[in-house]
Amino acid sequence: MKAYCIQAEQALVNKEWKPLSLGIKDGKWIQPYKLNRTTFSSIIDPLWVAPGKVHIDLQFPLYQTEYQSALVRRYMFRGTTLLVVQCPITSTRYMMEEFQKMKCMLDGLGLDYMIAPRVPLTKLTPEMVRYFGIERVPFLLFQVQSKKELNSKIWGWIAQAQDPSFLPIAPVVTKENSISYEEWLTLANYHNVRTLPKVLDECPIAKENLRATGIYPYKGEFMYSGDADFNIFRIQTHTQIDTPDQMFYHKAIPCVTVLRGQIIRSHVEVNDMEGVGCYLKASIPNHFMS
Repeated sequence: MKAYCIQAEQALVNKEWKPLSLGIKDGKWIQPYKLNRTTFSSIIDPLWVAPGKVHIDLQFPLYQTEYQSALVRRYMFRGTTLLVVQCPITSTRYMMEEFQKMKCMLDGLGLDYMIAPRVPLTKLTPEMVRYFGIERVPFLLFQVQSKKELNSKIWGWIAQAQDPSFLPIAPVVTKENSISYEEWLTLANYHNVRTLPKVLDECPIAKENLRATGIYPYKGEFMYSGDADFNIFRIQTHTQIDTPDQMFYHKAIPCVTVLRGQIIRSHVEVNDMEGVGCYLKASIPNHFMS
């Protein structure tokens, strides 16, 4: 369908459950009054509706396996409509080749995707920051081994290289590196390094991070002109869920997942053979930050 309208009594809007009526045309959210009066309307009751999820593949990295489609399906079953895929970068010399190789490898994915370069902190250079800023990746990740390594980096050069792209930079926080994200935020603020306000983990990427990367408002929310991505859940009562930003939104498995107005998963059936996913570039980082 190129155009239709959905109506739901329980929709997750800004972490609150409220009635929602939205139109979908050419894969984008629009105001219902802009649709033709005879346009098909789908009343989604007593089901629950939430925006499509945006994940980064920290739990199941695609670059570490040959079974890429199997891992993508795992994310699709979680309700992911945009997957940020990590791309290991070994050096400034080979960064273009490794980045383009990853783009080719992901071609034909069953959901929308972005690429986030991941580089050892010792290999992170201003040239790398400038290049990936031009490529409009959502953010750049770095691996750090110790606090000493983190503090010894000349962050002033990195901060200067972030202009004019405003590309956010963030560490991969693990139990092994003993670095807390609060420590990183303090360091980044001191050196004026643009970063992500919230730590990245296995949960859907927080709205604060979506805004800082330029992914919002096109993904992860019900917003006019954004992609018509949403999940439909079968929930009986409010007592079965915790706060929307924790148990329900993060862990509940939707029964239907829709990408740009098109169903890509219904219960156990997954439509990932046609490769409807697209490679996306980030918009303006921090443009929608208050």
